[in-house]
Amino acid sequence: GGGTNIVFTFVFCSGGKDGLDQKGIFYYLGTKGGTQAYGNPGQCGLVDCTWSSVWCGPEYKFLNHLGGEISYTKHDQGPGQWMQVDLKDVRVANPTHYCLRHGWRNGNYRLASWVLSASEDEVNWYVLDVQSNWFSPLPASGYSTAAFPIGGSCGGWFCGGCAVDGEQEPGFRYFRVTMTGKNSDGNNQLFCAGFELYGTLVEEARNNNNEQQHR
Repeated sequence: GGGTNIVFTFVFCSGGKDGLDQKGIFYYLGTKGGTQAYGNPGQCGLVDCTWSSVWCGPEYKFLNHLGGEISYTKHDQGPGQWMQVDLKDVRVANPTHYCLRHGWRNGNYRLASWVLSASEDEVNWYVLDVQSNWFSPLPASGYSTAAFPIGGSCGGWFCGGCAVDGEQEPGFRYFRVTMTGKNSDGNNQLFCAGFELYGTLVEEARNNNNEQQHR
């Protein structure tokens, strides 16, 4: 409280060959605004990652920027497996795009149907994107990536923030990917080894006001 919001806008550019580039919010956090070499922000403690179950973690692998590490939930936990990031001290408003990386060394077990949702309080969740596919939209190769726009239902008032206990919050704190159908090999394991997000990052700082755009 008492701080002045600092706003950074991260614009998704589709020109990159790999769905995860160096222009997103989590890459920015992992480099502390470009002031140091990249480190996984979940591993560094800047944000927290949690999964519905863990078979091949650690859970911070959900935010891996580079491919090459397998990452997935347990196989015997039933449908609805999820991976989540808690932004802790910052918020994201007006999310526009997100990217996912497959969490296995070949094209098996790719995500096919899922929901991306967001929350400020981890109780009230807002659906940002729904993917319902017979075939996975992720390319059939190891650690493949794909980007997805957030639009349609996210054009409403809540994308600029959300109400918690009657007070308007500056944005979302939690983002969660939840499976809504079996993966490409017909089981309920969630394989994911990378998540990136684009939109408006809101930080708080005392006696400071700034707005920047990252392209």
